[in-house]
Amino acid sequence: IAENAVNNAAVKTITLPSSLKVIGKNAFAQSGLTAVVIPNGVTSIGSGAFRGATALESATLPNAIEIIEAATFKDCLKLAKIVIPAAVQIVSADAFAGCKALASVELGAVKEIEQYAFAGCETLKEITLPATVETVDAVSFYGCTGLQAINVDEGNAKFKSVDGVVLVANGDEEPVFDTLAI
Repeated sequence: IAENAVNNAAVKTITLPSSLKVIGKNAFAQSGLTAVVIPNGVTSIGSGAFRGATALESATLPNAIEIIEAATFKDCLKLAKIVIPAAVQIVSADAFAGCKALASVELGAVKEIEQYAFAGCETLKEITLPATVETVDAVSFYGCTGLQAINVDEGNAKFKSVDGVVLVANGDEEPVFDTLAI
C-alpha cells in the first residue's frame, strides 16, 4: 500500500490481502478505520502508517515485522490493547504516543524502547518489560499518568524491578542497580 494511500479518508473498514508485503508511510494516517488486521505476510509498516486514526480501536500486527516505526500508531485515541509480536526488536520513538485508551501492552521479545514510545498513554496502569529488553529511553513512558508499576521479567541482565520501580545495572561485572527515571 503506497504512502498516504488512504490518508484522511473516512473509510472505516478494510480487508488487507494476504499477499500484501508493505504498508507505506502515513498510508492510513488520520483515516476513519476502527479496526485493522495486518496480514502475516507484511514485513514493513511505514512510519506514521496509522497516526491520528482516532477511531481505531484494535490492531493486530503481523508476525514478520522487526521494527514498529516512529509514530506508527501515534494519537490513535481509542486503541485499547496491543500485542507486539516476538519478532519485533524495536519500538521506535512516538510509536504509541498519545494512545490515551491504551490499557494493555504485551511487549513480546522487544530489545529496545525508544523515546516517547508510549508517552501520554494515560490509561496504561502496568507494563512488564521482557527479559530481552536491553534499552529503555528515560522518557519512553513520559506522561503516562495512570502508570503505577513497571515490572521486569526475571532473567533480564540489564533491568530489574522492585515494587514496580525499575532499576538499571551500572555495567560492572557485579551489577549495582540504580533507579531509572521513567
